[in-house]
Amino acid sequence: MVFSGAKIQNNKIINNNISVSGDTATSGAAIVAYGEVGDYLIIRDNLISDNTATSPFHASGTVNWGMKETTVFERNVVTGNICSADNVYGGGLLLAGQEGWQGIYIVRNN
Repeated sequence: MVFSGAKIQNNKIINNNISVSGDTATSGAAIVAYGEVGDYLIIRDNLISDNTATSPFHASGTVNWGMKETTVFERNVVTGNICSADNVYGGGLLLAGQEGWQGIYIVRNN
């Protein structure tokens, strides 16, 4: 079995925009990440600012992730991000911990 993962570190993720129409949902104007068992995700020391996700239907999390393993989100500055829709979940940060995505999420020092 091959595992994979990602480190998102020391970036400026600013002024991104996702805008959709109709019954389309939008998610993760800055970062979206989902992974399987054995995959890893580290999001550290980033500026995540002034990103927007807009939909008349559903918008979720400027930073949005669901992992089956441990994920670290630390020492980030998350500011001025906007999700705009009739149904909004996690404007700045959405951790998808629903069935099947119950990884350990470490969120600290942001």
